[in-house]
Amino acid sequence: MDDGDRDGHPGADEAVVRRLLAVIADSRPAAVAGWPAYWAGLAGLEVGETTMALETLADRGVLRRQTLGGRILYIADPPHASHIP
Repeated sequence: MDDGDRDGHPGADEAVVRRLLAVIADSRPAAVAGWPAYWAGLAGLEVGETTMALETLADRGVLRRQTLGGRILYIADPPHASHIP
């Protein structure tokens, strides 16, 4: 694992971030939403490393966070959403 990424999440591995970005790209044009365990399953990754990467992607504006039932849901909106870079 890396010591940290450019957005300040210690331990967020850029390879994991890239893998999640590939999952998002493969899922479009649909929106994808889920808790860290769901994203980990989609990408074939461990939940802990996935959570750090999801936080990094949310900080970068690729994903958005939505609290539901006291838990954070990570959402990849479809490409036509106005905030997608």
